[in-house]
Amino acid sequence: MFVIFTLQGARYAFDLARIAAVAEPLRCWPIPGAPACYRGAVNFHGSIIAVIDLAHFMDVSVCCVPEKMIVLSSETSSLAFLVESVLRIAPDQEATLLDPPQSQFTAATLMLTDGTAALLDIDAMVSVAEKLIAR
Repeated sequence: MFVIFTLQGARYAFDLARIAAVAEPLRCWPIPGAPACYRGAVNFHGSIIAVIDLAHFMDVSVCCVPEKMIVLSSETSSLAFLVESVLRIAPDQEATLLDPPQSQFTAATLMLTDGTAALLDIDAMVSVAEKLIAR
């Protein structure tokens, strides 16, 4: 299953198995010296997680206030991504995987009954995010 969300009107997806929760954005506390894409850190159910503005992280133009926060599973990383909106959950049987366009973070293109979405590679994103914060 996939969680389908938007950034600047474009549709993206994450593998739902890698997601802990979708929540309203929480108040972030600054992370000193963090790159600009890091909005800060939050206490999410007793765990401190870093929050990244996904549009800024992916170099997508930023003009909208993020309405949702997608929290990665603790097995994946202590990260959450701010996104414009979450549209829905798409079941596996509704999605056909197509070859991805050339993009650093796109694992595949999902063909869905209501259009397409870029399936993002969470592992690649976490790797880059960890390198950014370690600088």
